[in-house]
Amino acid sequence: MKGLKDYIANTKSDAFLHQMAQKNLGFSLGRSLKYYDESVIRTAVTELKENDYRYSALVETIVKSFPFRNRREKGFQTDVIQ
Repeated sequence: MKGLKDYIANTKSDAFLHQMAQKNLGFSLGRSLKYYDESVIRTAVTELKENDYRYSALVETIVKSFPFRNRREKGFQTDVIQ
């Protein structure tokens, strides 16, 4: 198992972080990701690297992101007919 950890850490760390951010963002939003979610993913990867790869940095980035703060629940109506 140590060999796998070393391989990922040394050669695939960016791809691993990108995939981890994608999966967590998609789960948090409760939907498939769109092209415009890529900026949040890139920001999350940067924040992970700057904060010693702490999971809390990823969570904080997702929670503060525009797509998360402005998501709508299924069945949300924008126009209410009175």
